[in-house]
Amino acid sequence: MNIKTILLGTAAGLMSVSAAAAADLPGEPVPAAVDYVKVCDTFGKGFFYIPGTETCLDISGRVRAKAEIDFDDAVTFKADGRVQFDARTATEYDTLRSFLEIKTTNAAGFEVGKAFIQLSYFTIGFAADFMDGFGGVYGDTDRNNFGSTDLTAQVMVDDLGGGFYVGLAGIISDSGDKLVASSDGDWEVQGIVGISGQPWGSAAIAASYLDATESFLVKAGAEFTVTDELSVAASAAYDDAKEETYLALGASYTATSALTVYANVGYEVDAEEFGATVGADYGIVSGLTLTTEVVYDETDEFTGLVMLSRTW
Repeated sequence: MNIKTILLGTAAGLMSVSAAAAADLPGEPVPAAVDYVKVCDTFGKGFFYIPGTETCLDISGRVRAKAEIDFDDAVTFKADGRVQFDARTATEYDTLRSFLEIKTTNAAGFEVGKAFIQLSYFTIGFAADFMDGFGGVYGDTDRNNFGSTDLTAQVMVDDLGGGFYVGLAGIISDSGDKLVASSDGDWEVQGIVGISGQPWGSAAIAASYLDATESFLVKAGAEFTVTDELSVAASAAYDDAKEETYLALGASYTATSALTVYANVGYEVDAEEFGATVGADYGIVSGLTLTTEVVYDETDEFTGLVMLSRTW
């Protein structure tokens, strides 16, 4: 054994003794274990593991400040916001998901926007509506909105192959609080069949029967990817209660990495009423978008919109 080996061994021994002695000194705090937040890439971008659990959470939101312009009257200034919590856990019965959205109201308060539990194909709670989930036009205004805002129980099978999916929903609604329903409330049944994720785009057809009016709604829509920059959306709907047919057509063009322009037209066939929207979205920085719109409605009036949206 040479002198270098002896000296290194002695130094290592002294360090071990010193560390052990220091650990025994009174009053020395014991460092707490740190449970760092870890990225969860199982469910896509934005999720992270809730420390100490196998549940992944994504927190997203939006704040908007806007000026609504009536060219014949005045300018109205508004602001609104929402925050969304999406928690998912992989289980032996597929993904268990819970979703909660809280948003501002016109009365300067807050309300629950969506709140549902989802396990595999099954969803129950205040969830998205089949009638509004496809075929909409572009921009801040959807002229073909038939959606319900009530409690629902849904079955959605989205792994039929080839991008096809099918869904069935039962809805119960009461007047008053949309998050409260009872068995004697009005009920609605919805169904949808569609295809998504195709190189050419997506398409769907949905139908709804409403007990309150003993009437039905039918809506068909599609969005076509014409080029990488240009997409076109079209929809048609029939409201049996109003005996009215609605048609809508829209186009969106990504002019640059920051600028997207769009236009929509809508027509109520039996009422012979026409409306149109022209607008643009400009990405100032990542997460901040400036939107401008000019809208012509069926009353022969023009309105405008200037809006800043911050999303995360």
